[in-house]
Amino acid sequence: MDFKHFAVGEDDDGRRLDKILKRFLDNVPLSQLYKLIRKSLIKVNDKKSRPDYRVISGDDISIASFLFLSEHEKTSDGKTPALNKNLQNHHKCEKYYNFQVSSQNDKITVQTDISKLIVFENEHILILNKPYDVIIHGEKYSLDKAVVEYWKNNIKDNSDNSLSFTPGPLHRIDRKTTGLIVFSTSLAGARWFSENIKNHTIGKKYHALVQGKVFENQEWCDFISKNEESKTKISGFHKVQASFSDGKEEGIKSENAKKAQTFIKPVCIGSFEKTFVTLAEITIGTGRKHQIRSQCSLHNHPLLGDTAYGGKKIKAKQDFYLQATELTFPENKLGIPSQIRISISNDFTDILSYCGIKKTNV
Repeated sequence: MDFKHFAVGEDDDGRRLDKILKRFLDNVPLSQLYKLIRKSLIKVNDKKSRPDYRVISGDDISIASFLFLSEHEKTSDGKTPALNKNLQNHHKCEKYYNFQVSSQNDKITVQTDISKLIVFENEHILILNKPYDVIIHGEKYSLDKAVVEYWKNNIKDNSDNSLSFTPGPLHRIDRKTTGLIVFSTSLAGARWFSENIKNHTIGKKYHALVQGKVFENQEWCDFISKNEESKTKISGFHKVQASFSDGKEEGIKSENAKKAQTFIKPVCIGSFEKTFVTLAEITIGTGRKHQIRSQCSLHNHPLLGDTAYGGKKIKAKQDFYLQATELTFPENKLGIPSQIRISISNDFTDILSYCGIKKTNV
């Protein structure tokens, strides 16, 4: 019987065999997976194994070749298990992957060349320029699903990733915020990024169009807590509550209140339909949910158009304009540059022009 072989890498060391198999045989029921192992259709080092076996770097996992046959390639008795097509070797590089955007609250599916979103890529991380109103994760056509498919077809076979590794977003970015978002493409990359986020050694800079005149650099140190009362039944969206204190002095300290640090630097002042606006460069010292939006609102400079946080409603291509434009990284051995920077988007440029702010000011 012919077998296909998969080498266990260092990232897989110590993982259970069934856990590894389940990650890339995701459509196979666990009961069937155990049966395949019992019948020696899946072996380790050419020997019968157990589902709970802890693999060791250098182990050879072999899987019966017929398990990779597609539906129309089944044997005449019809009993050949047809497994997930993701198990098949990908020899073609497909550029197009589906992810979801919304239009006037109606979800639509679009086909987009994800390669056009790539700002930086190596075997450890993938940095994309996320479009407006694109969901990062959690739904059928979210951006993370597209990244996984891209990784399978373009990166996986050229790296030493673990058999059980799956790419994922390494930090949060709101659905209606545009700009730089980082995905892991190796376990080493994910661990390195997470450790540096924890140590606050990765810098994040944004550009935002806020209401009012901001004349000088400011540092905002506030507190942000959840606001469950604002959650909507339809979308599940809920705001956060920003405040100048954690409520301790008032005797009403919120258990989930967390410190939020934001630095705001005015770039240029303009006007949107008789409302003064400021193009601001914003750097965050912490990464709280809706941090920039809620703190801007608290300090009387809500994002123009961000009605959820007190902004003036506008008729434009985007509800509000907030773009992640720069990431800085510490020295590393993973080939990740010290700085990644992108220009503001065309839609952002258009609204700035309408406000009398030239792109050269950015």
